[in-house]
Amino acid sequence: MTLRSLTGVDRREYNLYFSGAEQAKTRQARIDRYAQKILDGKGLRDR
Repeated sequence: MTLRSLTGVDRREYNLYFSGAEQAKTRQARIDRYAQKILDGKGLRDR
């Protein structure tokens, strides 16, 4: 596994997606679901 940095656009997109959830439980579930993608350096919409 290689760790590459996310672009500014990717960071902003994740931030908006995570903060868009009203309940803390939903925010945490979204973070848990996408944590590995973030560590892999992939954007929210990358495959």
